[in-house]
Amino acid sequence: MLRIIDFAHKVASENITDSSIIVDATCGNGNDTLFLSKLAPKGHIYAFDIQSQAIQNTKNVIDSDNVTFINDSHEFISNYINNIDLVMFNLGYLPNSKSTITTNSKKTINAIKNILPRINKKDII
Repeated sequence: MLRIIDFAHKVASENITDSSIIVDATCGNGNDTLFLSKLAPKGHIYAFDIQSQAIQNTKNVIDSDNVTFINDSHEFISNYINNIDLVMFNLGYLPNSKSTITTNSKKTINAIKNILPRINKKDII
């Protein structure tokens, strides 16, 4: 049985192309962002996080020009991007930081509602 992150990576790798537009809704320490940037080297990844430390952590592991870092809530993805092929959420709190700063379910539900009109047909959240 696959762990949930391995499963999410498997689904992503089966459903995006090398030129996909992808959102990492909570970039954290950059592991998913790095994975996604390698899957879509001709595409673009938008890495969101509310914590500036998470943005910096992700910048520290990314050596690619196909990533844009956005220090904002995933609730506002629709303010930045119109056409999306895949959105990845890895919810919780930033590892090795304050566990009191965590994903808010109301904001995540709003994010999904705002993303739905912008996600390309047959693509995934």
